[in-house]
Amino acid sequence: MISVKLRKNIGKFFSNLALFINSLIIGFSLWFYVVTGSIEKKILNIHIVPKVGKKLCILSYSPESLMINVECKKRQIILLSFVDAYINLNNDVGKYTITLDESNIKFPVFIGKINFFVMGNNEMNFEIDSLIEKKVKVVMIQGLGSEPDSVILLGPKRLIGNVSVVIPDSVPEKGKTTTITLGEKLIKVIPNTIKIEQ
Repeated sequence: MISVKLRKNIGKFFSNLALFINSLIIGFSLWFYVVTGSIEKKILNIHIVPKVGKKLCILSYSPESLMINVECKKRQIILLSFVDAYINLNNDVGKYTITLDESNIKFPVFIGKINFFVMGNNEMNFEIDSLIEKKVKVVMIQGLGSEPDSVILLGPKRLIGNVSVVIPDSVPEKGKTTTITLGEKLIKVIPNTIKIEQ
């Protein structure tokens, strides 16, 4: 008899607790929406990332951030501090300079519509190269082999176009593994771990 009542009370408690927590979440969401709905003006330093097509990659670009004067809701300003702006580039291989303005700087869709203008230097310099994939041989010291004996490099044509062999970062004992890195963030080695064999 006592255990049945206790079970009912515990069930009611957890049922009420879930309702209470949901009410708190909804209340906080409404409060946040109202408090951050006012329009404000602010100067922000935003990170900007250029984007190119699938067969291309960015070798370098500058500046990496811009000062913008923004007029939008307070919640949008909060969100802007956590996201990167981007610019879609439709250029081919080469070096370019473009003017950055409201028409070509994009923000993630969830930010919504904002009014802004670029302050200070509004030019971006960038260099685009073609992205290639190349199979190269792994060279080991005399008497040792590797599994696999070749790897695939994925990166800018300028950086890997003349590469025909790669050397592992270290030579461990037979049966152990080692990595292959080429010291460039733009180059991906697949697979980047090889097994040493005799």
